[in-house]
Amino acid sequence: MNREQKIAEILEKHSTGHYNYSYEVRDAIRFLLDELEQTRKESNMLREELHKFQELAIKAANHHKAERDKLIEGLRWYADKTNYVQEVHHLRHGTLIGPAEAIYYDEGQRARDILHEIGVTVE
Repeated sequence: MNREQKIAEILEKHSTGHYNYSYEVRDAIRFLLDELEQTRKESNMLREELHKFQELAIKAANHHKAERDKLIEGLRWYADKTNYVQEVHHLRHGTLIGPAEAIYYDEGQRARDILHEIGVTVE
């Protein structure tokens, strides 16, 4: 007899009052206690699995937030108009050579650095 049939039999006998109380009630109680214990074990196992998935989801969310923040940092730098025009000094002589585009001299290095920090390979 499977689980559902046994539970249905117990419920039927309980509702009709047709129990041989010396044996049948003891067997029914034993069966129901076993079922309750099994259900508790399954519930605990599912709770543990849920907890593991929640931890993984939190770690993934934190990782993606950190990557997002780095990308925003790079985009903000490229979006900042003050990075397009600034005074640039000659590297060898230290003399002012006039206004120039900082991004032109950067040649995308800031973006490559940020992409490298989040694990993206750039050629």
